[in-house]
Amino acid sequence: MTRHSPLEVAGKPIAILPGQYTASAGEMTVISFLGLGNIKLFGPSTLGVPTGKSNLALPDSAIISLTSSVC
Repeated sequence: MTRHSPLEVAGKPIAILPGQYTASAGEMTVISFLGLGNIKLFGPSTLGVPTGKSNLALPDSAIISLTSSVC
């Protein structure tokens, strides 16, 4: 089993520059960094394309699409 050491940059400030065309997996990448606390976002809001979407069939044959994460 390999043991990994924390990166030397751990705990240092991180700047993320998303743009108006950042979408889907790019938005998920931004979201994954937000919980670190040492993140600063610069630039416009992302495109807002749903990521982590689940389609659920309802008893009346309708389908509802739920998004679990959007930046």
